[in-house]
Amino acid sequence: MWPLSYIVVAILTATTHALDNLTDDQKAARQAKAVELLPTIPKCGLACLETVILASPCGVTDLDCTCPNATIVEQVTTLHLTHRPATKNVTDTMCGKPVRSRKNVVVNISIGGMVVVLLAYLARIASKLHITSNGLIFSELGWDDFAMTLSVLFAVPFFSMSRHFTRIGFGSDIWTLSYDHITKCLIFFFADELLYIAALSTVKIAVLLTYLRFFSARKFRQLVHIMIGVNVCYYLAFTLATIFQCKPVSLSWTRWDGEHKGKCVSFNGLGWSSAIVNIVIDLIVIGMPMPLLWNMRLGFRKKLMVMAMFGVGFFVTCISILRLHILVSYGKAANFTWVYVPLGYWFKLEMVAAIFCACMPAMRTLLRRMFPASMTGSSKGGDTTGATTGLSGHTLATDTYKSGDTEHFVPLKDISKFSDTKSEA
Repeated sequence: MWPLSYIVVAILTATTHALDNLTDDQKAARQAKAVELLPTIPKCGLACLETVILASPCGVTDLDCTCPNATIVEQVTTLHLTHRPATKNVTDTMCGKPVRSRKNVVVNISIGGMVVVLLAYLARIASKLHITSNGLIFSELGWDDFAMTLSVLFAVPFFSMSRHFTRIGFGSDIWTLSYDHITKCLIFFFADELLYIAALSTVKIAVLLTYLRFFSARKFRQLVHIMIGVNVCYYLAFTLATIFQCKPVSLSWTRWDGEHKGKCVSFNGLGWSSAIVNIVIDLIVIGMPMPLLWNMRLGFRKKLMVMAMFGVGFFVTCISILRLHILVSYGKAANFTWVYVPLGYWFKLEMVAAIFCACMPAMRTLLRRMFPASMTGSSKGGDTTGATTGLSGHTLATDTYKSGDTEHFVPLKDISKFSDTKSEA
């Protein structure tokens, strides 16, 4: 996905930081090593290096001059190269640069994120299951829980692939990878993009389906159905755009070497547009219930509590905005197997936050069931003549049934200025 010239730039950029204090014997040994390694560089790569170095005041084996020389990097940026990368790791070895690795961090963050997601999901499902006195099990599972299940099914491979991702080189400098592993890394990138879009789309659909449990205002429910359709369209549009961003499709993971023919849309343009649309949809979905909640005849403190419960998703939106900023900053990075590691952190954090926030109210319900004495006090303060709200309960329209999800939450008196709603509290 990156022209070959960018990779050569990345290789030589790394050498500019390699100057250190060495004894004369060490310098002599390093120069001898350089002479030994230079013949191992492929002819095309050696020609590129020689062209750049000879145009500088440095000798080919004068590492004290070439390794920290910024002019060499500047001159390389003016070259338009179409041949293979000069070498996997020769220049770093010549300049004595240590091998960098973020692989353990990538794996640990992925494992931690997957554990949090699974625990939040299991808590959500457990809060909807009830055992009667005669041992029968009944559930309050709905379509929102089905959508959340789909989201977790997409999220688990999104996290678990990281281990295989690092085995082929992600988290290391790109010039330490073989050509085959660079291509495989881009295949993993491609798959990750598809899983990311699918998981976040279904999380938002789960939240929207949850709204249908609690709000019976006709216009609001119509808006919910419209936004579900918008999310489905977002998923289909950007999934297809990602799959067919290159023609042929395989060019998405083979064009980095400059030897494969075809056409591709702007990778950054696609990423930015997807992120921006995702942020806009987030803001709409999170903000939708706020007018209804604000018009409740409820004390100011309790009103804020209810709005905060519905508005925790703003945290996810903040992460999306920060991730977009990082994506813009990195741009078309040459050393993508190293530079994009922090971007991967933000992708995973966004996924964890989205699923965790969507499951938070259900987790509260489960904790209240497990520790009723310690959780009861936080729910007192109003009468409970009707059903109440929360992201794991039932529609506000009912007055005759209270589930474990709703009976201890903040009671909502009514919604003024919305005469078409049936909900009362």
